[in-house]
This record gives sequence, structure tokens and C-alpha cells, in this order.
Amino acid sequence: MAQAQTTVLNPNGINKDISPYELPNEQWSDGNNIQFDNDKTKKILGHSQVFGSLGTPPYWLLHFSTPSVNYWFYPSLTKIYRTDGTSHANVTRVNKVLTGSINPTASTSVVGVGTAFTTELILGESILVSGETRIVSAIADNTHLTVSVAFTDTANDTSPELVQGDYSASAAYGWNGGVLGGVAILNNGIDVPQMIGSAGSTFSTLSNWLGNTTCSVIRPFKQFLVALDTTESSSRYPFRVRWSHPAEGGTVPVTWDDSDATKDAGYVDLSQTNGFVVDSLPLKDINVIYKEDSVWGMSFEGGQSIFRFFEIFNDAGILGRRCVKAFDENHFVVSNDDVYIHNGQTKQSVIDSKMRDELFDSIHASYYDRTFVAPNYESNEMWICFVSGANTTDAFADKAFVYNWRNQTWSKRDLPHVSHIGWGILGIASGATNWDGDSASWDTDTESWDYRGYNPSQTSLLMADATNSKLFESGKTNQFNSVNYLSYIEKTSMSLGYSGTKSVNKIVPRLEGTGSVNFYVGQEMLPNEGITWKGPYAFTPGTHSEIPVRVTGNYIAVKAESTDNKSWSLDNMEIHWSPSGDRGNGV
Repeated sequence: MAQAQTTVLNPNGINKDISPYELPNEQWSDGNNIQFDNDKTKKILGHSQVFGSLGTPPYWLLHFSTPSVNYWFYPSLTKIYRTDGTSHANVTRVNKVLTGSINPTASTSVVGVGTAFTTELILGESILVSGETRIVSAIADNTHLTVSVAFTDTANDTSPELVQGDYSASAAYGWNGGVLGGVAILNNGIDVPQMIGSAGSTFSTLSNWLGNTTCSVIRPFKQFLVALDTTESSSRYPFRVRWSHPAEGGTVPVTWDDSDATKDAGYVDLSQTNGFVVDSLPLKDINVIYKEDSVWGMSFEGGQSIFRFFEIFNDAGILGRRCVKAFDENHFVVSNDDVYIHNGQTKQSVIDSKMRDELFDSIHASYYDRTFVAPNYESNEMWICFVSGANTTDAFADKAFVYNWRNQTWSKRDLPHVSHIGWGILGIASGATNWDGDSASWDTDTESWDYRGYNPSQTSLLMADATNSKLFESGKTNQFNSVNYLSYIEKTSMSLGYSGTKSVNKIVPRLEGTGSVNFYVGQEMLPNEGITWKGPYAFTPGTHSEIPVRVTGNYIAVKAESTDNKSWSLDNMEIHWSPSGDRGNGV
């Protein structure tokens, strides 16, 4: 009689790049809506709608804290709204009444009385005077400017206006920005950058911004603002990095004028390589500038040059805007053919020979530039969110490949076709969870005892669904917005350390959870002939201890899955088997 064998499986992470016939027992061969934590394989938590009905479809998110309220800004392509979790306010820019009066003549030259043209206007903006709109083409001083076309109505206007109104953002380009000293900065690459303070009611043009200039990206760094890939007077400078004069706390920079020798504003063109500048993110004391094909450092040194620029890597860049996030004094970066982490000096791939081929084969070729990274700091995870090739519905991210930097594992999960995912505080708490206030059943409840809902000390992921104008909180439910989902993990094509035929007589899952999980056991006689599965075998923790099966083959497979609203986690799994000779097909 063949001696009985027991193989204990405790895989940690999914590997789709290496053939399942070659994978060690420590890695799963596939799975979805699964995460790995504390040496366990777990069903992920889903998402649920928060913040009620929105004022506009959310294409981007920015968390913004004031001394008394935590806000989220969510811009669409034309509007910007702000919410505190309960109310929603339209904070889109509006026409601004200018100081003084203008009595135009039938000329392109305009003279103001008591006006402040140099501080209230920038080149390229439009003014409304006596019912007529004209573009400002030159500003001589506070009371003299030139417009592109002469006014025809010469009536005196005591309330001339700066024309602003709706935005012209594109879904492909999206939004970017950040917070500088208590001032939120938003930018879409088409309109001029926008600003709002903690007491502001609407956005307005970034004060002291350069005339006739837009930028692809604007980011804060120390007390500076940094603008990348600028278009100046209709000419694009894709290698350009511009920085402002440093700002005082609670204010924005007083100038971007690089010709003013009394200020610290300036620019540099990083044209040493062919790649355009794409994005930037601070790392410890430097600002890391990411190009398509290289990575550069921007370090403050003062003096005449203000900043020192130096190449960090010349063999890696970045895939697109929003493809870098920081953790533990490192950057996590998605490039055009790799995913790597670096500390500003050395880098290493974290996806090669694991999920690299699977990731880049899965990204929709037409929407690769909509890929973005979302950090889930609570779970030590970085989510690479992308439009998959299987998405025939829209151009929003429906899939995430997830890297856990603590245990260095990869997993996959479905997304609700999101335009962006932000990290921050989701509002003000309404009270702690207690026996009387919690309506969920013991088996389905995912909240911790004494959890305070939208606790100002508890941060979470916030997902933006632009198609359906909804926001979702991630990680507090076992459903996708009240809908059950498939969660599964599998390990296939196992030889179990024995090259011959083997017979499995039972599996013993070490499982915790609040419901049943379906298990399957499969076999192949020949590589790549296709797995023949037996099951499902419903296994309930606390009720069942093992699953008797009768499966014989040269290669063994196991799978666990669930489709209900219950949670579960797998510690390990025993496969009990015995050799049963050598079987195969010769040529």
C-alpha cells in the first residue's frame, strides 16, 4: 500500500508570470478580490456609497482640512464642488468684479480709473466691460492695458469684471494639484491653475500666476509651487520645470517671474533625455521629477541657482500622471514596463517574475494613460488602478493590482469603474458603534467595536465614480455597494513533490469566517490539457473539519471561492494524498 502523504499549503501572494507548473508551494497561481495579511489569505472588504447625492460627476478628489472641518473637493470637467460629508457646495470660479472703473474708447488701449490691473489680471484672461468681452493682451501698469480687439461700446463701466465661469477639463487629462500652506491648488492643464483658501467660497485664478501660461501639472514642494510641462504664449515647453518664489504660510507665492533678481522664482528645461516631464513628488528633502524615460532630483541649495537638478535614474521613468505615491521614505512608481520602488538613490523592481507580464498585458492599450496609483496606508498597500482590456463599458478603472509592501505580495481586485481614488478623512463622526446603534447581524457586521463611523482620526480610501456621480468608501462592508461579488483563490498544476500519479482523499482547510466557502479539487493527467474540477464542497468554519474527496491525476489543483456577503480568511490547507503509480500518454 502506498504511503499516505500530507502537503501543507500556505501560499502568500499571487504569481501569474511564472507557469503554475513551476510555481513553488508558497505562491497562488490566480485569484481575485483577495488580499494577504498576517500570513492569511483573506476575502477583501468591498465598498459602500457615502456623502449622498453629488453636485457634479467626480473626476478627481482632494482632501482639504481646515481648523474646524474636513472637506473633499471633487471636480468634474466643468465644475468644482466641495463637501463636508453632508452638504455639497458649488465652489466653481465665478466672474470677479474688478477694482475701479473703465471707460473704454474705440481702441485696443484701455485706461482705468482707480484700477489694479497688475495685481488682478494676467495676460490671456478676459474682461467684461459695458457688456463686451475682450482678451487682455498686454498690461502696462495698474491703469493701462491693451485688449485684443477694440471695444465698440464706450459707456463707462463702474463694475468691470474678470470673466471666469465653467472649466474646460478633459476626461483624458484629468485634474491634479495639492495643498500649499492651507491653500488648495487645482489644475487641469487647459485652464489656468485655481486656488481657494480655508475661508473661500469659490475658486479663483492662482494669484500672481504667469500670463498666457498653462501647465500640465502643478505640485507643492516645501514653500514653493512647481509647474511642469508649461505652455507659454501658445508655445509648449514639455521639458520645463518652473518654480515660484516661496510662499508665506496661508498664502500663495507672490511671483513666478524668473527675471526678477530680487525673488527666487525660476525655471529649468530638463532636455537631456527625450522624455517629457510628467509628474513630481517630494521624497525626504528633495522633489523627485519624473520624466517619461528618466528620474531627476530637485534639491534646494539657495544662491543664484536656487535649486540643483541632478539625474537619479536614466533607465526608468513613469507611465503617466498620478503613477507615483510615497510610503516609508520610498516612492512606489509605475513605469511604462515595470513597477519599482526607490529611496532616491537605489531602486528595485517589485513586480518582475511575479505579475509584470500580467499587468501590462491587462491594461487597455487605448487608455494606459489613465492608470493611477492609490495608497491604502491602513493595509500597507499600493493599488495600481487601470482600465482593463476587458472593459467595454467606459474608460474608467475597473481593475487594481495590489502590492503589499510589508509582505511583498501581489493580489488583484475589481473596482467600480473609478476615475480616481483618494486617501483622507471622510468626515466628522456621528457617534460610536454600540449594541443599540448597530443594525447589522453578527455574521455580516464588518465594523470594529466602538468604531466611530467617519472618525476624524480614521482615514480611508474614497472612490470617485464619475459615470454614476457617486462616491464610495472602501473597506467597511463585504459587498460592492450592496451587491455580492465573487472572491476566489486557486493553486493549480501542483506535482506535490512527486512526479507520478497521485490520489487525493481529503483536504483540510484551516478557515475562519462568518459563512460557508466553496472548495474545489481538480486534476490533470497532462500539462495544459485542462483541469477537471470536482465540487463545490461547501465548508463552514466551526461546523466542518475536512472535505473528503477522491481525485486522481499527475497534477493537482485546489480552489476556494465565495459569492455571498460573509467574510473569511484562510490560514493554510492540508492536502492528504498518496502515490498511485505512473500514468501518462507516450508518443
